[in-house]
Amino acid sequence: MAKYLVDETRQCIVFAMPGARQIIRCAISFATLTDSFGEARLTAMGAFLRHRTEIERIAAELILIGRPPDTDGWIWLSSADCQSGGTTSASDGTDLKP
Repeated sequence: MAKYLVDETRQCIVFAMPGARQIIRCAISFATLTDSFGEARLTAMGAFLRHRTEIERIAAELILIGRPPDTDGWIWLSSADCQSGGTTSASDGTDLKP
């Protein structure tokens, strides 16, 4: 399992995932956690911990298909990624879901 850190400034949880040649920095916003996984009683951290395995699997799939990082080098998981299981599109934007 990846280590994680709560980043209150950016309102997200950050975690590192192994890539082919380097460690990939990933992040998921509190809003995405709440939107995609959070029941009303769960905090963003609670949603992350409860669905951590699935979130890490989605991040790994995004890395595998070549999701480009943002300008700061982070791969952000979106609500669309979480709802589709991580296979919304390849790095060229083509849809990977049938």
